Amino acid sequence: MEEEEKEKAEAKQLKRKKRRERNKERRRRRLKRRKEQRKAGIKKENFVVTKSNYYKYLRSAWWKETRAHFLIENNQCYVCGKKKKLQVHHKTYKRVGKEQVEDLICLCKDCHEVVHKYARDNKKNSVTIENAADRLKEIMNTDCGLDIFLQIYQARPLR
Repeated sequence: MEEEEKEKAEAKQLKRKKRRERNKERRRRRLKRRKEQRKAGIKKENFVVTKSNYYKYLRSAWWKETRAHFLIENNQCYVCGKKKKLQVHHKTYKRVGKEQVEDLICLCKDCHEVVHKYARDNKKNSVTIENAADRLKEIMNTDCGLDIFLQIYQARPLR
């Protein structure tokens, strides 16, 4: 019994240490990105992003720099692995304007449309964009692939 408790305590301590290291790495990357943005003369937008000004935010220098930085690190579609026509998408809109790397996902144009449609169609089942992307990735790894998925959701065909 005593050994089990000791093992559990060690496992818990190791888990905490990993979490601290992960958070430290996230802070380091975020600070590095902010420093690069300051050097480039890009200032953080000082407005709260709402539905009405979301598109204004997407045209801001702050978002363009955040997007460019994200695409350097994530240069392929999360779902299909394509490297062309990439779009950076918010998994959650809770921290828009103060995005963290974990809040964003890289999708090609075709997968982006399908993920949105799947999430919209399954909204009553509490399907989020992240869940939809994960589900689409699972389907891609099956024999039927994306073509069947696109036919089901009547999205435009892949180019």
